[in-house]
Amino acid sequence: MNRLAHPRTLIVVLVLPLLVAALGMWALSGRVDRLDAVPAAVVNLDEGAEVTDADGETQTVPFGRLLAGSLTQPGTVEGQEAPEMTGFDWRLTDAEDARQGLRDGTYAAVVTIPEDFSAKVGTLGTPEAVQAQLHVTTNDASGQLNALVGTAVAQAS
Repeated sequence: MNRLAHPRTLIVVLVLPLLVAALGMWALSGRVDRLDAVPAAVVNLDEGAEVTDADGETQTVPFGRLLAGSLTQPGTVEGQEAPEMTGFDWRLTDAEDARQGLRDGTYAAVVTIPEDFSAKVGTLGTPEAVQAQLHVTTNDASGQLNALVGTAVAQAS
């Protein structure tokens, strides 16, 4: 029977891939469990809007506040079911705190609701309809967080 000429080579060939796999599994362990701990900020600059309903009555509607509430306190907005897991720990804050938090890593993402958000949402169903936009900013270290933030905001709307 043939004896191995270099038993160390066999050990390296067998053990090295196992070590790499174990290190990878350790690095990724718990990611799904900690998904709800991703800190994100909501900055609501919306001023609300006067909307005239079908009866001709005018009322002030704060669509930005409703969206911010849906994100930061899911299930508290009337008619909205609380999702089991949003994927983010949303915090309502101001623009300066959000900018600083994004810079220092306190927040992985910031959703800014602009001043004219309610005014634009209020045009839905009219001939003058205008698309309302949100501003999503992520830090460079957060990778593909934009898509996840977009999904969370869409679910909250």
